[in-house]
Amino acid sequence: MRRRIYDILERARPGDKLSHAYDWMIVSVALISVFPLMFRRPPDYLTNLVETICVYLLFSDYILRFITADYASKHPAKKAFFLYPFTPFAIASLLGILPSLNLLPASFRVLRLLLLSVVLHYSKSFKRIVKVFHNQRRTLLSVLVVAIGYIFLSALVMFISEPEHNFPQFYDAIYWATTALTTVGYGDIYPTTVIGKFISMLSSIFGVAVIAMPAGIVTAGFLDTLNEDLKHENNPIKPAPVAKMAKPLFIYYLKIMSIGFLLNLVLYYLAHHFALPAWLDSLGTIYAAIMLEPTAGLLLAFLTIFIQTVFVYGPGVMVYYLIGAIAALSFGLLLRNSQKELSFKALPKALLLFFVLGTIFAALLTLWETGGVPKSGWERDFYNLARERGFSNTLSCFLGTGVLKLIDTLVIALVIPLLVMFSHKISFLKRPK
Repeated sequence: MRRRIYDILERARPGDKLSHAYDWMIVSVALISVFPLMFRRPPDYLTNLVETICVYLLFSDYILRFITADYASKHPAKKAFFLYPFTPFAIASLLGILPSLNLLPASFRVLRLLLLSVVLHYSKSFKRIVKVFHNQRRTLLSVLVVAIGYIFLSALVMFISEPEHNFPQFYDAIYWATTALTTVGYGDIYPTTVIGKFISMLSSIFGVAVIAMPAGIVTAGFLDTLNEDLKHENNPIKPAPVAKMAKPLFIYYLKIMSIGFLLNLVLYYLAHHFALPAWLDSLGTIYAAIMLEPTAGLLLAFLTIFIQTVFVYGPGVMVYYLIGAIAALSFGLLLRNSQKELSFKALPKALLLFFVLGTIFAALLTLWETGGVPKSGWERDFYNLARERGFSNTLSCFLGTGVLKLIDTLVIALVIPLLVMFSHKISFLKRPK
């Protein structure tokens, strides 16, 4: 499944209609996501809905690229997963999403423009330009060093020669030298002495040459790269076959994931309607991860958080996707042995990992968002009880969150084994060979 997801995320290969549709979809979403920045008035419901859906889809794209990072990297799998968040594209995507997740102040909304990096990621022309700058980096760096050296020297001469009221600070001289070298010349700062005017004329003449050299280098490099790409297009290398899932297996995956999604959704609304002391919206995710594979659980957690994001809480709740990811990875990986056969011997370890990591993450996020006061009723009740007994705010937050996660874990420990065994006895849910 991960291999097929990777094929869809990357630039579409000939004949892969699903990947081609995804490319157009994600580029369109990235462009639409910046539209709300064009309005100063408070956004209405429709604008909020569009923004929420766009941010959710771009957040999903980031996570999906992360879980398939080993296919896109030349490094070993573990190292690829570690390095991906530090790649320029991943950093730009994450910074563009964070303001919508309420993890950065509203004043950082301008960072959403970084989401347009998705467009650049799919652009052939941009990749050619990057390749040109990489190939010609030494020559361009030499021109840059000459330009910076001339700016500094001409600014120093101007600063010494001109009256103080013309150039009060050396920074003003640097500013003038830069605008003169690039032949912009705003006119807000200008020389009045003979030496200053002479330096200004030299800067204008020298600036034409400095600007012309990189332009010629880049143009020649771009043409070489373009010709090279055209040769590859005329003599293409046969691509690797697109990973496809057999129809019976696809239907089996669809059945299990549909059941898991309904479990998550129904239990989530029941827990809220009856004010139960548990969330229970990871049960279906765990079921899919055990019956299928961890990737199926990760995708199912996406569907669940989508409903909560769009119809209930807004984009800020998307960070809680990590709870679903912890559930999918803990149970999907630990409950299967090296032959990928189901083994409940690791169930206690999976339950403990889910409880500990889920509690830590949920508590830290509560401390970040509200200073430690839980939002949900049961968590807040246990938090208040701990505070009345003299516990610190931070410890009370962890206790309040931990009690609910403990109840969640106990319910999972009781229900999941029964659910899995029951599924294996129904012919409708048997895995095809």
